[in-house]
Parts: sequence; structure tokens; C-alpha cells
Amino acid sequence: MNVMTSSMSYQAPKILIDAVFFQYNRSGIARVWYSLLEEWARDGFAAQLLVLDRQNTAPRIPGIAYRQVPAHSYAAPDADRAMLQQVCDEEGASLFVSSYYTTPLGTPSVFMAYDMIPEVLNWDTSTMAIWVEKHAGIRHARAFIAISQNTANDLCRFFPAIRPEQVSIAHCGVDFKAPPAAQIDSFKAQHGIQKPYFLLVGSRGAYKNASLFFQAFAALGDQRGQYAVVCTGPWSALEPEFSAYVGEASVHMIEVDDQSLQCAYAGAIALVYPSLYEGFGMPITEAMACGCPVITCPTGSIPEVAEDGVLYVPPSDVGAMTRALYQVQGPVMRAVLVAKGLQRAAAFSWGRMASEVKAALLRVDVSLLERNASATAHHTIDTQTGANMLSEIIPAEIINDDFYKVLNALASREDLKNFLEIGSSSGAGSTHAFVSALRNRADADSTRLYCMELSTERFTALRNAYLDCQFVKVYNQSSAALDEFPSEQEVAFFYANTRTTLNTYPLEQVLSWLRQDIDYMRKAGLTQNGIELIKKENGILDFDMVLIDGSEFTGEAELYHCMGARVIALDDVNSHKCFNAYRMLTNHVSYALTHQNMELRNGFAVFERRF
Repeated sequence: MNVMTSSMSYQAPKILIDAVFFQYNRSGIARVWYSLLEEWARDGFAAQLLVLDRQNTAPRIPGIAYRQVPAHSYAAPDADRAMLQQVCDEEGASLFVSSYYTTPLGTPSVFMAYDMIPEVLNWDTSTMAIWVEKHAGIRHARAFIAISQNTANDLCRFFPAIRPEQVSIAHCGVDFKAPPAAQIDSFKAQHGIQKPYFLLVGSRGAYKNASLFFQAFAALGDQRGQYAVVCTGPWSALEPEFSAYVGEASVHMIEVDDQSLQCAYAGAIALVYPSLYEGFGMPITEAMACGCPVITCPTGSIPEVAEDGVLYVPPSDVGAMTRALYQVQGPVMRAVLVAKGLQRAAAFSWGRMASEVKAALLRVDVSLLERNASATAHHTIDTQTGANMLSEIIPAEIINDDFYKVLNALASREDLKNFLEIGSSSGAGSTHAFVSALRNRADADSTRLYCMELSTERFTALRNAYLDCQFVKVYNQSSAALDEFPSEQEVAFFYANTRTTLNTYPLEQVLSWLRQDIDYMRKAGLTQNGIELIKKENGILDFDMVLIDGSEFTGEAELYHCMGARVIALDDVNSHKCFNAYRMLTNHVSYALTHQNMELRNGFAVFERRF
């Protein structure tokens, strides 16, 4: 047989980057993306990129290609996703990356994880539009890039279906350095700074924990008049809750560009940055690179980023902060902090980050190519004869991979007794994962594995493979009745409106698979629902566990007959087979997602009942 396979010749992917963050802000995330794009313009990777510019808000970098798109609105997320998908389709994009949480409908995406502040601090992530969109972006993503290991750990902690190996780490870079003394003096003169000063950068409220500094500063008493406090950012006045602590100290509220910010760092007694949580902490590396001592707290990613190059204080210890304000002025302590800070800052560069992010994006694209090739080989069509290949024995796919291991572990659980496997084929893949675990259970005799296979040839091989297993019962049945198959019109609508791996193939070819399945069922006389037959024959109301891996077109119908099972495993969630089933379970109040791997073939997911 000449089974059609896809071309394995590699073509450089086209990656779309939504520069939406620049529409809203020019803070640290904007610095990350500006720096990455500059690096990619230099190394040639820009040739594979298209930056989506939200109404002329993206920075113009020579060598970067742009496309104008409408402004983003949190009030209309569905319309924005549809627009982004249309752009992806028109541009032939193979991958999508957002600078801030937007997603298309179907094109595979990579999620950039900057921090998990809302989750760690228990903010309202269920109704605030920005965090709803963030979580939607996480659920949509095929892979993830985190700017610190701590952020990666928190991402996996709050979204346990994400496996650590799905998350690449790319630390932020830094290109700051101490300006000449004359520039620092000019900066001070421009802003009227005449006293030694402590520097606070960015916002001060909430988790930034600036109150720790101001309370500690108040403890300096009359000495406060010897110092100044310099705060950078768009604020014209210090917040009343902080101004009560400054006494006779001079307070300077200034807006800075990169050049003046470097002067601010280099001229300060210290950067005081007592944050309760950081996804990375760019002001810390910037300050260290400028020879500015840093006083901070050992929270979030800060110890990972700063190591021993800073002076740590507990995040609620006012006394420790007061002592640190004195210690940092000592010549020996100051010299040590400056030297260690410069050494640590040298470990970070935008070139290194750009290389790491690029490598992560290209890894995702290669995995998509491999998955599409696997899917092509798996589909049942003979391009020369048009013969129905349900009569052929096909190689097993689930062999000692991540899904195999998950199924094997679930079959080992003593609280799960009866299992239904839909689409057993000849029994060499997922069936083996179940059987190898059940054989080793002390209660194997009280378990049952019900295997379903439509193909007569595969069913025969399946039955012969497990004749010696008393707990295995095999059925030559269809898992969906003939009238439960979708119509050609329904499949065509899905194909046109939902981007999955099915779109790798021409629509007519997809419809030919549907016709083959239906034709085989009619000729074999297997037009009834076999799931209900198994339930009735064995007195089963709900199975303990179900694997749905049958026809390309019946996953949703199979789920209907299996709802109520304690555990439901879905294979091929990125194709028509289980696309809708995956989304139904994701949104079902009674089920929680426990395992997921969107990179393995066409993706799999496992759900378990909450109650």
C-alpha cells in the first residue's frame, strides 16, 4: 500500500508577534520586546517574523516587518481573537506569540510568562478582563517561555496540567552601565538633587512594598534631613501615606528615559527594592550593572536573579531595613556590593535572551512538523487505490511516551476498577499501557478492561493478543451509532472555522475519511452504539476510566455516552476527534484537567471528576 505521507522538507516558519503591550505601556515588558526585536533584526531571525502593530504603537526597528491591525480592547476579546486568526490565515503563520496575553482562535501559540503575581497574591483572576485573557492565553498555548525559573515553577504550580519540560527559561538581559561622572552630576543638577539619595524605581504600592522603606527611613529620625529620596515614574507627588515618613528629607519625583535612569542608578546611595514578588526584577539587574548597591527582599525570583550581589532584608522587618540603610553606606560593604553586583549583572544580556527565545520558538515549530507527519501517516487512506484501510493493521502510536506513562499510572490506581478503551486497534499501544499495569495489581481479577475496535482485522489481532488476560474483554463494535456521525456539512463547517491539525489536509480528503468510516460500518453491519451495548451487557452505569481514541469524527458523541466516568482521557485533542470534547470538559464544573501535553502528536488531555 502506498499511504500518503507529508513532505518532511523543512521550511522556515512564519511567526507572528502581537506587539499589543506597546498599546498600553512602555515599562519593563516593552523593554524586553524592543530588545528582542533589535537582536533578531541583527542576527537575521527577523526574516521569519511579522510584528502586528496595534494602530502605530509598536516601535519601528529597521529590519523588522510590520502589519497594521486594529487596537486591542478588553471589552471585545472574541472579536480580537477572530481578527488575529484571520491575520494568521492570511499570512500563513505557523506560530503566534503575544507580547501580552492575546491569542488567535486556532493557530498554535507560545505563552510568554513574565510573572504570576495575580495568582500568588490571590487577586481576582476570574472576572478581571486582563487576567481572564491571561488564563485563556495559558490554556491556548502549546509551549511556554518564562523569564525566570521561579516564574516557571509558579506557572506549573497554578496550572498543574503544564509539564515543566514544556516551559523554556529565558532570563531578561541588561545593557545598562554607569555613565561618566560628568553625566551623573548633570543629571543631579537638572533635577535639583543636592543630597545623597535613596532611589525607588517604578510603582510603590501593593506588592512593591515601599512602605517597608518609608517606615525604616522614618526610624532615621533627625538624620533624614541629610538625605533625599528620588522616585522615578509618571507621578508628580509622593503618595500621602508615604510622605508622612520622610521628615526633612528632600523628595524628587522624576520621569526618566534610559539614559537618565542609568544616571539615577549610578548616583544613588542604593536602589531600595523591597518587593514581595517579582517575575524577574529588571531594576535590580539594571542597578547592579550601573554599580549601584541594591537593598531588596529574598522573595519570588529575586534570589535567583541577584544571588549574593545584593543586601537582603526580610520583607516585613522594619528594623532590618533601617540597619541596611546604614550598612549600605559603609565603605567596605558598599565596595563588596558594587563588585558582586557588577559580576552578577554581567551574566545577563539581551543577545543571550534573544537566542534562548528563538531556540524555544523553533523547537515548537519542529514539533508541530513532526506531529503533522505522524497524523498524516495515521489517517486511513490509500492514495492510489482509494481502498478503505480500516482493514489494515497500523503501527501503534502510544508506545512508552508521555501518554503511555500517564495511562499506565492511572491503571495502577486501586480506586479505578473498570476501564473502557475506545479505539484499541490491534492492542499494541494504549491497550498495552493498561494491561501491563492491571497485570501487576493484587486485585487484577476484580478489574475489567473493555476494549472496542471497529476494524475486524484489528479486532482479531487484539483478541488474540490478550487471550490469556481474564480481565480483558474485547468487542468488535462501533463506539458511535451511524446517526451520531457528523454530516459532511458539519465537518466542512468545523474545517473552515476551527484551526486544528486537520487543516493540514485538503477538505475533500478529510471528507473522504468520513465516507470511508461510514461505508465500513454499513458493510460490517456495525451501525449501533457499542458503548451502550457494553454498559447493558455488564451492568455498568458509569465507567471508572475511559480513553476516547476512536474515529476522527466521533469524539464528541463518545463523550456523551461516557460522561460520569471518574477519569476521562482524550487523545488527539488538536484534531476534530476530541477538539470539542476537550473544550466541553475544560468548561465542565464537575471535571478538572489533571494531565495535558499539546506537543505529543495531536495532543492529549486527562480529566478527573471533582466530586
